[in-house]
Amino acid sequence: MDEVHRRLERIYAALGATIERDLTKFEPTVTITERRLTISQDFRGGMTDAEIENRAHQLIHNIANCTEILARWANDRGQATTPIDRALAKSVPLQLMKDLSNNDKHGYPLRFSRSGRSPRLANVKRVAGLRSGPDNGGASLMMPIYGPNAGKLVGSGDVSVFITGEIVDDGDGKVADLRETQLEAIGALEEAARTMGVQF
Repeated sequence: MDEVHRRLERIYAALGATIERDLTKFEPTVTITERRLTISQDFRGGMTDAEIENRAHQLIHNIANCTEILARWANDRGQATTPIDRALAKSVPLQLMKDLSNNDKHGYPLRFSRSGRSPRLANVKRVAGLRSGPDNGGASLMMPIYGPNAGKLVGSGDVSVFITGEIVDDGDGKVADLRETQLEAIGALEEAARTMGVQF
């Protein structure tokens, strides 16, 4: 396996580390009094803020650093780096990943923001999400209050807990959703790699 394939595998591994599909790992807190039943649910799964942010940054760094690996792969084979250069020029999600990675490396704010938005991360957290569409049918997420699953999170279809957050600018205005941006940036990298002849 060459360096490009190893780096792509690391991206997929880092993405996988931000997702949990086993809902039984997220036990609710149930409080019963004479007058009230209260069920509260969080999706931290015992992770600290630092652990959640670290997983988010691992994926950001893997995405951002893969651009240089793709360029080197092309140079080593005497190919033009045009596809990755074009991806960096056109893909705002990829630009945001580069900026966020550089923020973490050099500190905020950067002297030069590739995206022109001076982005930074805010409200990094784990949340539950549903995905439905023509390929996977419907999805549901519920917490019954009666029966054998009372007080337990129950899902069907494509349900997962994942790490996300907000990408904000220097005025704290929301620029984008972290998870959506990461997925779009991965797509831009994959497209550039295919155009360059990387087989996967």
